[in-house]
Amino acid sequence: AVVSTQSTGERKQSKAAETTNNLILADYYAFKGEFQEAAKMYKKSGNEDKAMAMFSDLRQFENAKDFLTSSDPKNIKGLIKRQAEWCKSTNDPGSAIDLY
Repeated sequence: AVVSTQSTGERKQSKAAETTNNLILADYYAFKGEFQEAAKMYKKSGNEDKAMAMFSDLRQFENAKDFLTSSDPKNIKGLIKRQAEWCKSTNDPGSAIDLY
């Protein structure tokens, strides 16, 4: 058996540092245009909402839906509304109506 010499506080601090590093990497990948890799790192850091927002900003709504958390209906409604508004602004009112 492996015995951990880290205290609970040290483990929490290590986990927080890992989360921060993953978030920085996610932002780096997004800046480079490697959006799928960025999304993976956002998810790994517990920031699925950032992945959803990134894909939504890119108008990649299907990818954004992959990061919706079913526990928050506000996010679902918000994403659908953003997609409908985008359809409307691109003169595709039929699609916008379908989403509303």
